[in-house]
Amino acid sequence: MGYINGDIIELHNKSSNYDLYISVINQLTGEVCYEIAIPKESSNYIILPINNLYVGEYKLIISNSIAGYAFAFFSI
Repeated sequence: MGYINGDIIELHNKSSNYDLYISVINQLTGEVCYEIAIPKESSNYIILPINNLYVGEYKLIISNSIAGYAFAFFSI
Protein backbone atom coordinates (compact mmCIF):
# COMPACT_ATOMS: atom_id res chain seq x y z
CA MET A 1 0.00 0.00 0.00
CA GLY A 2 1.29 3.47 -0.74
CA TYR A 3 0.41 7.12 -0.18
CA ILE A 4 1.63 10.49 -1.33
CA ASN A 5 2.24 12.56 1.77
CA GLY A 6 3.47 16.02 0.83
CA ASP A 7 6.82 15.62 -0.90
CA ILE A 8 7.27 11.91 -0.16
CA ILE A 9 5.67 8.62 -1.12
CA GLU A 10 5.15 6.24 1.80
CA LEU A 11 5.09 2.53 0.98
CA HIS A 12 3.92 -0.07 3.49
CA ASN A 13 4.96 -3.62 2.64
CA LYS A 14 3.10 -6.38 4.50
CA SER A 15 5.37 -9.12 3.16
CA SER A 16 9.06 -8.31 3.55
CA ASN A 17 10.39 -11.67 2.34
CA TYR A 18 12.33 -10.34 -0.66
CA ASP A 19 14.61 -7.52 -1.71
CA LEU A 20 12.69 -4.86 -3.65
CA TYR A 21 13.67 -2.72 -6.62
CA ILE A 22 11.81 0.56 -7.04
CA SER A 23 11.74 2.84 -10.07
CA VAL A 24 9.89 6.08 -10.81
CA ILE A 25 9.50 6.84 -14.52
CA ASN A 26 8.32 10.09 -16.09
CA GLN A 27 5.38 9.14 -18.31
CA LEU A 28 5.98 11.96 -20.80
CA THR A 29 9.71 11.47 -21.39
CA GLY A 30 10.26 7.84 -20.33
CA GLU A 31 13.13 9.04 -18.14
CA VAL A 32 13.92 6.99 -15.04
CA CYS A 33 13.80 9.69 -12.37
CA TYR A 34 14.46 7.53 -9.32
CA GLU A 35 15.84 4.04 -8.78
CA ILE A 36 16.67 2.25 -5.57
CA ALA A 37 17.24 -1.29 -4.30
CA ILE A 38 15.75 -2.01 -0.87
CA PRO A 39 17.01 -5.03 1.09
CA LYS A 40 14.26 -7.20 2.56
CA GLU A 41 15.29 -6.22 6.09
CA SER A 42 14.39 -2.59 5.31
CA SER A 43 11.32 -3.15 3.12
CA ASN A 44 8.48 -2.94 5.69
CA TYR A 45 8.21 0.86 5.49
CA ILE A 46 9.79 2.78 2.62
CA ILE A 47 9.95 6.53 2.08
CA LEU A 48 10.64 7.86 -1.42
CA PRO A 49 11.39 11.57 -1.83
CA ILE A 50 9.52 13.18 -4.73
CA ASN A 51 10.35 16.83 -4.07
CA ASN A 52 12.86 16.80 -6.96
CA LEU A 53 10.26 15.71 -9.54
CA TYR A 54 8.66 18.19 -11.93
CA VAL A 55 4.90 18.57 -12.30
CA GLY A 56 3.67 15.68 -14.40
CA GLU A 57 2.58 12.05 -14.46
CA TYR A 58 4.78 9.22 -13.25
CA LYS A 59 4.82 5.45 -13.08
CA LEU A 60 6.02 3.76 -9.88
CA ILE A 61 7.32 0.21 -10.40
CA ILE A 62 8.04 -2.13 -7.50
CA SER A 63 9.64 -5.45 -8.38
CA ASN A 64 11.53 -8.40 -7.00
CA SER A 65 13.22 -11.42 -8.51
CA ILE A 66 10.64 -13.94 -7.24
CA ALA A 67 7.14 -12.43 -7.49
CA GLY A 68 7.51 -10.15 -10.51
CA TYR A 69 6.32 -6.57 -10.30
CA ALA A 70 3.49 -4.18 -9.49
CA PHE A 71 3.01 -0.66 -10.74
CA ALA A 72 0.96 2.44 -10.07
CA PHE A 73 0.57 5.83 -11.66
CA PHE A 74 0.65 9.14 -9.81
CA SER A 75 0.62 12.83 -10.65
CA ILE A 76 2.35 15.79 -9.08
